[in-house]
Amino acid sequence: MTLIMSNEDIEKVLTIQHCMEVLEAAFKDLAEGKAVNRPRSHTYTPVSNDNYYLGHEPGSLLGDEGVGPKYSQKVEQRKLS
Repeated sequence: MTLIMSNEDIEKVLTIQHCMEVLEAAFKDLAEGKAVNRPRSHTYTPVSNDNYYLGHEPGSLLGDEGVGPKYSQKVEQRKLS
């Protein structure tokens, strides 16, 4: 099942302390070969005078209860090269 959460939803349930604990464990697992990470992927698509941005940040912790990709989107003024 997919759970879609906004930044505001996450701020209501995730404290900085818990976030740091989880990040520490995740980086330890990454160093031990128990996690997978890859660079972020950004896509810029022209939409009238603005551009539509889609960010993709996949990763997973092996043995965890699931995979947690992050997708972000926003419209921003930017020239495409």
